Amino acid sequence: MFGHIFGFAQKPQFRNVSNVNVGLFAHQAGMTLEETLKEAGEYARHFSSNARPDQPYGLDPRAAEFIVAGYNIGKSGVFDRRAFP
Repeated sequence: MFGHIFGFAQKPQFRNVSNVNVGLFAHQAGMTLEETLKEAGEYARHFSSNARPDQPYGLDPRAAEFIVAGYNIGKSGVFDRRAFP
C-alpha cells in the first residue's frame, strides 16, 4: 500500500540491509533501542506484509535481529562524526 502512494517498490533482496539501516539511522538520530523497535513494529503493523503480532514489538524475528545489528553498529562509534577531521 505505502509503495503505491509514493511510487516505490520494496525489493526483498534488500530487506536485511534495509533493517540494518533502520537501526543505524535510529541510533544516529538519538533514539533508544526500545524506541527504535517500537517504531519499527508500528510501521510493520501498518505497511509491511511480514509484521508478526505474536512477536515482541510486532516484528518478524529476523527483521528485529537486523535492526538490533544496525543499532549496535551505531553504538560502536564507527560512524561517530568526531572521528573525522
